[in-house]
Amino acid sequence: MAVNGVTFVGHHVNKDSGNKGKMTMAFDNCGGHGGADHKYHYHIPPVCLIMSLGGEVPERSDWWLAKNPESQWPKKTTKESPLIGWAMDGFPIFGPYDPITKELQTSGSANCTTTTGSLDACNGKNMSNGQYAYFITPTYPFVPDCLRGSLTGSSVSEGTVTDTVENACPMKGYSPMSVETAKDCEILPQSLYLHVPEEAKWVATTAVSGGLHVVVTGVVALLANPIKIAAACGGGMVSGGRFGSDDSGGVKGSLMRLFFAVFLASLTRSIFLLIDPYHMRNLFPNLLAELLYGLLYPLVNLASLESVYLASPDNPLRSSPALYVGALVVVACQFIFQAVFDGLRAYGKQPAWHWVCQVFYSAWGIIVIGAAILYALKAGKVSWAIASVFSFILVIHSVVLLSVSIGGTASSSYFGMMTWLRFLELAVVVGYAWILMDATKEASEGSGGGVHEDAGFADDIKMPQLPPHIPGPSASEWGGGHDVKAPQEI
Repeated sequence: MAVNGVTFVGHHVNKDSGNKGKMTMAFDNCGGHGGADHKYHYHIPPVCLIMSLGGEVPERSDWWLAKNPESQWPKKTTKESPLIGWAMDGFPIFGPYDPITKELQTSGSANCTTTTGSLDACNGKNMSNGQYAYFITPTYPFVPDCLRGSLTGSSVSEGTVTDTVENACPMKGYSPMSVETAKDCEILPQSLYLHVPEEAKWVATTAVSGGLHVVVTGVVALLANPIKIAAACGGGMVSGGRFGSDDSGGVKGSLMRLFFAVFLASLTRSIFLLIDPYHMRNLFPNLLAELLYGLLYPLVNLASLESVYLASPDNPLRSSPALYVGALVVVACQFIFQAVFDGLRAYGKQPAWHWVCQVFYSAWGIIVIGAAILYALKAGKVSWAIASVFSFILVIHSVVLLSVSIGGTASSSYFGMMTWLRFLELAVVVGYAWILMDATKEASEGSGGGVHEDAGFADDIKMPQLPPHIPGPSASEWGGGHDVKAPQEI
């Protein structure tokens, strides 16, 4: 309960089933809205209340629409962090700032244990003075998702606390040593996407884009699989990992990596969009949902790198295997970064510097995709360059979303942006699938930039023809009467 009498609410709970309902991300300028029972309540930090108590608030009242809402709040405040309410177990509730350190608090750990300096799964912590308190934070789940204390216990103090607007509230706390500790709190993820309702428009668009990804997955698996790549380049699949500069093994290895990048990007997107899009059905474990969503981005950068290698023999990746291996190591690091941060998001431990992951993807993507476009144009492969342009647009899109707010799940702008993003990703995957099949065809025809460069060798070493007016030696003259035939052209 806030000091102004308004209640704080997390997810609304169905009284019959006990299941959590969907949170409607649509609030007024003060951070509240009315429910089905027409009662006004808060789900997020109440900026009007905090401001009236002299606390720090963002410049924009729609701060919660930002992709990274915590970025809209100063990391540290010089103002007081007022007490804004009391929980039902008797512990105090503060806004987003620690009243002692003045530092911004974000939702934290994956269990109900407290660690000084970070919030537990109940959105609280033991402050430096030993007092346990809850915080209303700018990151999901925003309000306490569970209670550290119990509704029963021995009252140890009673009195009043007066805030800066002279509201008197009963202060009935419970001794932390005499109450039960909450356990088994449900941990909700801090996803790169909002959890959308299972509405017709979301179901339809995700089904279409997911179905098209299935088609791409099937086409790539049928027409450019590792067996066909090995046959096109000559030899078996074992040598597919070689990093040679101009030999068939180097091209084969690049094609193999490009195949797996395209195949996995399309496969993971199709699973995400068809089975449990945006976690709307809660079918996947949090970790699996985050990994399925995030894996596409390092896979796209891997595909971009291989398209640079395959564009032509005249590029630094071919002439310097060490540079090529170094670039692959950077991509491997991106995979690790993506997996680690997806895991942190899945368990509600997303750090304040999580933007490093997106910067990594964007910065490295701009470098690699720019090179892919450049060398594709140099080789006269306009279709390859166009395919890479889609990938470049996807990177720019990610950069823009770091700083632009697109609304909540109920807004048409969020639906439009996410739908556009899914089909843009589809165009990127289709583009690299085209590059893969075209490069495999080139390798098969012996024009893959070093795949079969010795194919015409035999035609270049024919013995010179004798002039037509000079008769050639007879068979008896060649072999001294032995049965030896004259040499034939080779």
